[in-house]
Amino acid sequence: MAPMFSSGAKPPVFASSGRQATIAGIAAILGAVMLLSLSDALVKLWSDRLALAQLILLRSVVAALALAALLPFVGGSRFRPRRLGWVTLRSLLLASMWGCCYVALADTPLPTAAAALYTAPLMMALFSAWFLDDPFGRRGWLAVGLGFVGILLMLRPDVADLSPTALLPFVSAACYALAAIVTRSRCAAEEAFAMALNLHLVLVLTAAAALAVLAVFGPAAAAHGSPSFLTAVWLPLGMAEWGMIVLLGLFMVVIATAVARAYQIAPTPVVGVFDNAYLAFAAAWSASFFGTWPDLAGSAGIVLIAVSGAVAVWRPAARTGTGRGSGATL
Repeated sequence: MAPMFSSGAKPPVFASSGRQATIAGIAAILGAVMLLSLSDALVKLWSDRLALAQLILLRSVVAALALAALLPFVGGSRFRPRRLGWVTLRSLLLASMWGCCYVALADTPLPTAAAALYTAPLMMALFSAWFLDDPFGRRGWLAVGLGFVGILLMLRPDVADLSPTALLPFVSAACYALAAIVTRSRCAAEEAFAMALNLHLVLVLTAAAALAVLAVFGPAAAAHGSPSFLTAVWLPLGMAEWGMIVLLGLFMVVIATAVARAYQIAPTPVVGVFDNAYLAFAAAWSASFFGTWPDLAGSAGIVLIAVSGAVAVWRPAARTGTGRGSGATL
């Protein structure tokens, strides 16, 4: 997805043209979104063998332990947030994002959910104009228009068939966009390690709270036919399930590192454009794992959403500057 894990800090200014750094940044973001889309596909694929709250809790425990293992190498001070309240609010928004996303993935095609999630750059532009007084202008409205047409082509909504689940990816995108605003306006000076560790600790706590609620209400919901992925409290885990949880946890650490690095060493607009490769990867994983491809209209909608996201994040470089943006938002 759009820059989900990076620090929000201002990247260093390089004296050289930075071509090699730009290429390295592109490679990093492509690797990150490839792993992120694969992770989402695996969650959907394994949704009949894992419970949602159980998966989030154990995956975040693995990621937090992996981050803690870095303490001797990077120093404990880099894991302490400066503004704990704002960092925790950011983490809660991102936890809501993942919760909505994974609930939607239970019965939504991956390319459709991915395209809906990638309306986040449009929401970021709108929220920035509302909350931060950032200029919106014609470029912003063009992005919104393209994105809206893309959504209509992709979903072709029938009001009679519209379900709350179909709207969850858009709620997820809104949570992500709000987290981006918090990161930019209140957490720009925070260390990436501190925000990543706080995020996974919040995910552990929220997943534990969800498990407690499900322990009370889950059996009644399951009796009415709700999907077990959403309502199961704790499913038995074999070696394969544990291996998948560890793999997904390690994916989270690698994705966080790669995205942060990409936005540190390469121009933000360039990285933002290649971030949209998530949509292509999601379509490819959907075809590989589930045998489903978006149709022609759906494909056109995905392309329009990707273009609208690129239009929303692109900012021409200043003539006298280094051509680098202000850093990743998340």
